[in-house]
Amino acid sequence: MAGRRRQTFSQATLATVRDAGSEPQQFLRLMSHEMRTPLNGVIGMLGLLSRTRLDGAQRAYAEAAQASAEHMLGLVNDLLDYARLEAGKLEFDAAPVDLEALARGVAELLAPKAQDKGLEIVWSVAADAPDVMADEGRLRQVLFNLAGNAVKFTEAGGVRIAVERAGGTEAAPRLAFIIDDTGPGVPEAARARIFEEFGHVDASDATRHG
Repeated sequence: MAGRRRQTFSQATLATVRDAGSEPQQFLRLMSHEMRTPLNGVIGMLGLLSRTRLDGAQRAYAEAAQASAEHMLGLVNDLLDYARLEAGKLEFDAAPVDLEALARGVAELLAPKAQDKGLEIVWSVAADAPDVMADEGRLRQVLFNLAGNAVKFTEAGGVRIAVERAGGTEAAPRLAFIIDDTGPGVPEAARARIFEEFGHVDASDATRHG
């Protein structure tokens, strides 16, 4: 019975994919939704597995698998956001943002990867940085992606996440979110290319760093 249900579901999904094939954004939205459900199941089961009695190696394997699944879920969520953005349906939920908690949280998420590479990761928020209203989830996503790239491409030294006042007026202040690193930087000739879809500094860049 379970096998029959899975087959019926797959056939229905395939038919929907065929219908959506002419609309790339619709196809991305569909596939992102379809992939999130099993990925969340995998992450949940791996979390439960990690709570059982495991030896050191087994626990390391389970945690590595969970981290990989969570990374894949993040990529799927990025695809879904991209599809929404292309369709003009990306929504923002503005609310007060705790800038210190935001910067600290991003640094803490990236700290294990930075430490594995022998890098220092630090954060700071200027005392004169004003309170802001923003979509904290989207803001965290942008900072995490930028700082994550800094960690990925930096081989020695460290990464700094900073929030500073950047002018404006009392009624409409401006903030600067800064990601500094001691990596190789981006050659001037490649700076326009990295803003293209799937752009890299050079072809070997994607192979070396993923």
